[in-house]
Amino acid sequence: MGQNHTASKTVLIVDDYSDARELLKLFLSADGYNVAEASNGLEGVEAALLVHPDLIIMDISMPVLDGLDALRQIRRDDSLRDTPVLIITAHGKQGIDLYADNAELLNENTEYLPKPIDLGLLKDALNRLVPQD
Repeated sequence: MGQNHTASKTVLIVDDYSDARELLKLFLSADGYNVAEASNGLEGVEAALLVHPDLIIMDISMPVLDGLDALRQIRRDDSLRDTPVLIITAHGKQGIDLYADNAELLNENTEYLPKPIDLGLLKDALNRLVPQD
């Protein structure tokens, strides 16, 4: 962990559960990433427009604006359209179905992980989604 290629990379974590955000933040910070946070989809859209992160980790089920609607708004912005997104959810098969039913939001830079997040799988996803210098 703590590799130099991550030093200038920013990950935006969008999740309404502060404990989940904190765990992800600790993991990412220990690996050298800069971390921005948002607690709902609307805040996530605003933060993405402000920060222009290298990766967005987006929960699906959140108050105010859910993760899929937030992703729709993010994908409409030309400067964010191709930003890698890691969709996360604790809803198991229902979450996978939601993910699959929203193919218009997906591109080669979009992946899905179920909660609770396996940190090994998260590390693998980071290596695939965040371009290394």
